[in-house]
Amino acid sequence: MILFLVAVQLTAFAGRDNEGEIKWVSFEEAIEMAEQDPSKNIMIDFYTSWCGYCKKMDKTTFKDKDVVNAVNASFYAVKVNAESKDRITYKGENLTYADLARKFRVPGYPTILLLKSDLDKKAVEPGYKSAKQFTRMLEDFD
Repeated sequence: MILFLVAVQLTAFAGRDNEGEIKWVSFEEAIEMAEQDPSKNIMIDFYTSWCGYCKKMDKTTFKDKDVVNAVNASFYAVKVNAESKDRITYKGENLTYADLARKFRVPGYPTILLLKSDLDKKAVEPGYKSAKQFTRMLEDFD
């Protein structure tokens, strides 16, 4: 009986598909998804492993239900370690994530970059944002 209950709980948990969380995708996936469905824009969270405010945003702002709903409804969300040497292709250029941060002139961490689905118009928003500030920032991006 206990084994049955555990199996039912695991099945229910697996079916939730990270309900209540931002649906993070890779940079490449976001670009591909934006090309296929340009109704959503791209949001990139530039962070570093040593950044205290980055960790605070992960624990608070990115867990807030209003932020989660707003991001998932209107953006393909990407997390980028701005010090990573992993390589990606952006507009025909072979770059590291560190190069990408420099290309977008990321001034510090955390920084949120908002791109239109065509990858052109952008907003660069540095610094920690509370949930209320974050949702206002998303609403103001057009």
